[in-house]
Amino acid sequence: MIVIQNAVAVLYYVLSAFLGFLLLRNFVREKDKVDDMLMNLIVLIPLLLRLLRIK
Repeated sequence: MIVIQNAVAVLYYVLSAFLGFLLLRNFVREKDKVDDMLMNLIVLIPLLLRLLRIK
């Protein structure tokens, strides 16, 4: 049971890192739309906090 819990936790952090990477890449690519840049940052902040294990 502990092995499954650890596997799910690792998968959760990998998924959070992947989504954070995609959002960060979209943030860098958006040069002319400030609204889209801010929306990417708003969504990126909770993902970064999860990766740093800060609730």
